[in-house]
Amino acid sequence: MGLPSPQDEGVMIHRYCYERGIACGFIHPEDDLSRLKLLYVPHWLIWKDEWTDRLRRFAEAGGTVILSARTGSRDANNHIIREAAPGRSLTALAGVEVEEFGRLAAPGADGLFPSAGDPARPRFPAESASRRYTMKLGNREVTAAQMYEWLKLSDGAEPLATWSNRFLDGQPAISTKTVGKGRVVYAGTYMTDALLDGFFADQLQRAGIAPLLADKPTGVEVSLREGSRENCCSSSTPRRNRSRSLACRRAR
Repeated sequence: MGLPSPQDEGVMIHRYCYERGIACGFIHPEDDLSRLKLLYVPHWLIWKDEWTDRLRRFAEAGGTVILSARTGSRDANNHIIREAAPGRSLTALAGVEVEEFGRLAAPGADGLFPSAGDPARPRFPAESASRRYTMKLGNREVTAAQMYEWLKLSDGAEPLATWSNRFLDGQPAISTKTVGKGRVVYAGTYMTDALLDGFFADQLQRAGIAPLLADKPTGVEVSLREGSRENCCSSSTPRRNRSRSLACRRAR
């Protein structure tokens, strides 16, 4: 109760990219991933092992996979798995096992759960709101929200960020593992604005992803349309532009 859904986190990341003119969209692991540079899996609790093979092939070809906390903690029947999350296949792929996990307050919240009943009823801060967990990301320290995971790394996985307080101090919070020509990253928490500006922005850069239009004005939507020379543009379009067109318009 009270945790963001995978759709909530997906929309959050989509909005971040949209506002910066970065091409993005929603896709399923069973779809064709070959044209992507980065795939973010927003804490999909229910996971099928056959999807892992597709993610592995995507990473081996040079793609970046980011797995969010609690991904793979239930099987296709929505049953909690017997082994440690994120499950046997994803553990082998990411080199991560979750030793422990727990709830955290949302950014700015006064407790773990939203208050029920009359919205006008006075609310008193819960003690759980004071249990903040921070992580060291490069030379920055950010506060985690919603969820924390204590990660055990193996099989070539290395820490990208470490927890920096409480009993988790010094333990991995975000990991990365080289897989073929690409990487598999595991984030032991949910995304926040601070992590988007730090961790996620860095992953975009490492994956070679940049805004479609440098210095995009505020309120302008930028999209890239690609197609064959015959179908993309009319015959009056200069030949050098027929295979690719860039559209800009004011966002509503």
